[in-house]
This record gives sequence, C-alpha cells and structure tokens, in this order.
Amino acid sequence: MKIFKVPERKLQNISGGVEPRIFRPEENKDVLAKIKHRYKLQTPFIFYPTSISPRKNIDRVLDAFEKIQNDIPHHLYFTGERSWNSLRTEKRLAGPISSRVHRIGSVPLKDMPAVYSLAEYTIYPSLFEGLGLPLSEAFLCGSPVLTSDQTSLPEVAGDAALIVPAYDTDAIAAGMLRLAEDGPLRLALVEKGKERAQLFT
Repeated sequence: MKIFKVPERKLQNISGGVEPRIFRPEENKDVLAKIKHRYKLQTPFIFYPTSISPRKNIDRVLDAFEKIQNDIPHHLYFTGERSWNSLRTEKRLAGPISSRVHRIGSVPLKDMPAVYSLAEYTIYPSLFEGLGLPLSEAFLCGSPVLTSDQTSLPEVAGDAALIVPAYDTDAIAAGMLRLAEDGPLRLALVEKGKERAQLFT
C-alpha cells in the first residue's frame, strides 16, 4: 500500500494454513504407544519441531535448557534435518547434553500429531519466520506453545502462546520452566490455541 500506492480495498491477505484433518489431538492409546516407542520418547518432554539452522535459535534454547534441567524432569526433543551452518550445533547435541536433549530427525507428517500430543508442551522460539506453521500445528493438536517475539510469530500466536524475547536466554529459560511447572497455564493455552488455530486453516 505504501510503496505502490495501492488502495486497501484491492488487497487481500491469504495466510498459510494447516490441514485440520491431519493435525488434531491424537487420543488413540495404541497409536501414542507406537509413536513413543518408534522415536524412543522419554516423558515428560518438551518438543521443538525445527530444522537445525542458526535462525532457529537452537544454541540459546540449549543454553536455556541447561539452566533449568536440574529443576525439571523433562527431556527436550528436536526434529530437524541438517540445514546450513549447523555443524557446531550438531556437535553440541552429540555432547554431554545428549542425555537429556535428543534429535529425532525428520518425522513423517502422519506421525507429527502424536508427537505433539505426547509432548507436555511445544517450543518455537525462532529468530526469523515467514509464518510459523508449527505454532498452528501445535494449537490444533492441543499442545501448549512457547514462542518468540520475532517477525511473524507474535502475529500467529496472538494470546494463545507464551511469548518470550528471542535473544534473552534467561527469559527463554524462565518461560520453559514456567510451562513445565504451571499446569493451569498449559490448559489455558490449549483452549486459546484451539480458537487461534482457526485463523490458519
């Protein structure tokens, strides 16, 4: 509108979307047990659906988790194929932190709802996103969400996620600890997430 002097009445914003027939809470106990076994998921756990790249803020997430790991029983699971400039992060993931932090690699679409459903909550504190579809995926699957204050993520999250400053490791740690300990907050975010997800179908 500003650069090309186009009137607002001629513009329509079309957001990316998530298919609710695929992404929904998985309630079948047999399916949940199979997925838990397939990916060797130790509960309770925090889930970060991500690729391994600098823009995903993984080093700060690992720093944050190390600050709180003695205060919570949770493991931390990443999805994530190798992306650009990721060698240092991969070495770190293979180091001492690997007893509590795990990379499960690429997860087929059909398995993702069960992983979201098994997680105590989902994190997505990325530094840069065009949209951030994993937020909507988590919302639809009934997983509480922690995300960052950068680029499109607050717009997608609205009031349905716990939003933390992406460049503040202490704030990320505090947010992760809060979601690990605050059951009523998790339940409130699940309900808000169901409503928020309807904007991105």
